[in-house]
Order: sequence, then structure tokens, then C-alpha cells
Amino acid sequence: TRKKFYPTTDLVTGPDIIFFWVARMIMAGYEFMGEKPFANVYFTGIIRDAQGRKMSKSLGNSPDPLDLIAKYGADGLRFGLMLIAPQGQDILFDEKRCEVGRNFMNKLWNAARFIQMQRAANPPSRPLNAHDHRILHELNEAIIKVSAALDGYRFNEAARELYDFVWGDFCDWYIEASKVSPNIPVLEEVLNTILRLLHPFAPFITEELWRGETTIQFAPWPVPREDTGQFVAETDALYAVVTAGRQLRSDNAVDPKKKVQFVIKPGKYADFFRSERAFLTGILNAESVTIDEHYTPTGLTPSLVTTHATIFLVGAVDPVAEKQKLTKQLADVEKQIAGTEAKLANENFIRRAAPVAVQRERDKLAALQEQRAKLQALLVKLV
Repeated sequence: TRKKFYPTTDLVTGPDIIFFWVARMIMAGYEFMGEKPFANVYFTGIIRDAQGRKMSKSLGNSPDPLDLIAKYGADGLRFGLMLIAPQGQDILFDEKRCEVGRNFMNKLWNAARFIQMQRAANPPSRPLNAHDHRILHELNEAIIKVSAALDGYRFNEAARELYDFVWGDFCDWYIEASKVSPNIPVLEEVLNTILRLLHPFAPFITEELWRGETTIQFAPWPVPREDTGQFVAETDALYAVVTAGRQLRSDNAVDPKKKVQFVIKPGKYADFFRSERAFLTGILNAESVTIDEHYTPTGLTPSLVTTHATIFLVGAVDPVAEKQKLTKQLADVEKQIAGTEAKLANENFIRRAAPVAVQRERDKLAALQEQRAKLQALLVKLV
């Protein structure tokens, strides 16, 4: 029994007791056992409050973990903390960051529910399309990066890679593409791999969603599959156009629910864009999407240029009303900038306020100045 537990592989502890505990364990191990007690020491960061103070009962700045678990879930709390815990650095705790973990778990649950609904609908099987090839490529990359990060004890990097892949590649892009034409085997393969990669961080939800014959704890760790990188460049161009189309809506304050017309003028991949018209129409919530290599805009037609195409928002903006609205917004932002600049110019405020409060005002000013620049740029386009 002793050989099973001594020596061990890893010791996980805090950096504040290196001498008081870790060094003495090593010395005692050599003295009484004749060999080192562990091969690796992983130092976790110390959780501090938003002001950088160590959490303690006397300061009253330490939340009850059970209250946080009740509010955000054990998996959500753990994953949220892992995202903000760089290797070897302390954590500045903010309860809002726990919301990120909870929202991520909700996102994963909704994705699994979508797949369950598609499975029940029993859509016809089909060959792999561009979106299938793309998600399988990104899945391969995620397996490689998450495995390497865990092997190197970079747990926050592994968590961040999982977050970006699940939220971005899988939910934002592939799930949306699957609403047009689902491929059940690919959806299930990706979800099952995600669950195995995520299990060390979120054991409860991954066990609940797992559909294997035994517990997910006994499932093999994912390994990369053969990958040709097919359709990666084309889908990069496609997703860039979608992002630009959404940005056009946002920049021009077009209601996300309003059906609008888009025209895409491709410089490359014209045939591919045409084959993805149904996907583009759905994901952009468009009345129509036209692919035209020779399109020439008339009147006020906002546009954005991507690497391989230009996308135009057609007939959605009234120039007179838009100018009035932007002018009013700009006046309001100018008023806020003047107030913030006056506050930062006040020496009494700078001297007496907490550094966190001063930095908050500086960040606010920078954000307002950026907003002003965007509004001014939009007004120039209307002239």
C-alpha cells in the first residue's frame, strides 16, 4: 500500500508555504524514506479580492463557496475560476466572473438539447459539407491544444481553449450551420469529444450529458483524427462576411429582428458563397442575400470590406433620420467626456480616491473617446 502512495507524482499547494511545508516535506522524505516524496510541485494562485487584498474573515471579503455554488453551480464556479487563474499568478476575484462559467455551462446544455432535438427529428444522412470539415478541423486543433496545456499544467489555457472552441467554433458557427442542414454523426462526435475534454473541469454536467454505456470517467481521452484542412480557407472567408454583416447592423443601429437585404461582392470563392446562400440568409436574418461580383451601390449603402469580399447593407438606412440620431448621440457622448475629463482634472479626486476608482474613470474616458470616434466616422459617411 505504501508503494502505491509514496512517492507520488504531484503536490498542489500555495506559494506562501514553500519553506514551511514543501521544503520540509522534501527533507523529511529523503531523511526517513530515502527518496523524494513527489516529482512536481504545482503552486496555485492565491484568491484575492478586487482590491488585491488576501481574503480573510477579519476583512469580511471572503464569499461563502456554498452560496456561490448555489448561485452559479459547482461546475460553473470551478470553470469560471479556472478561466481567470493564470499559472503562478494570484486571482483577483470578482463574482461577475463566475457568471461566465455559469453561462458557458448553459450554452453547452442548450447545444446538447439542440442535438437531442435533431436526433429525434431523424434528418436524412448526407456527405460531409464545408461546415462539417471545418468543425472537425477545429476539433482536432482543440484536442491538441487542450492536451498540451494540461500536460504542461497550464490549466487556464486549457479552459480558455475549450471556452473559445465550444462557444465560438461549435455553438456560434457549427450549430447555426446545422439549423440549415444537420449532420447527426458529426454533431454527436463533436459533443462527445467536448464532454471528455471538459470533464476534468466540469464533472457533473459532462456526466449528465454523456451517452456512453458506462460513466464518462472510464471514457478514453480524445486523440486527433486525420485532418486534411479541407474548406478551412473558404469557411474563414464566409464567417468573415457574416461577422461584417452583423457589424453593419450594429453600426447602423438596425434592429436585429428586422429583415434586411444584403449584397455580397466576392473577390474570391464566388461559387462557394452562392452555395451557402441559405446559411447566409438564416444567420444574417436577411430578407435576401445576393451574390454579385459586379455590384455597384447607389445612394446610402453602408458596406464593410473583408479579405475576400465586400458586403453591403441595402435600403435599411434613412439618411436624414440616421443623421439626426447620430448627432444626438454624439452630443450626449461629448457631455459625458467633458464631465469625466473634469473629474480626472480635479486634484482632490486623484489624491483622495482609491486607485481602483481613478483607473475606472480613466477606462470610462477611453471608452467614451472611442465611442465618439465611431460616431464621428459614421456622420462623415452621411455627408
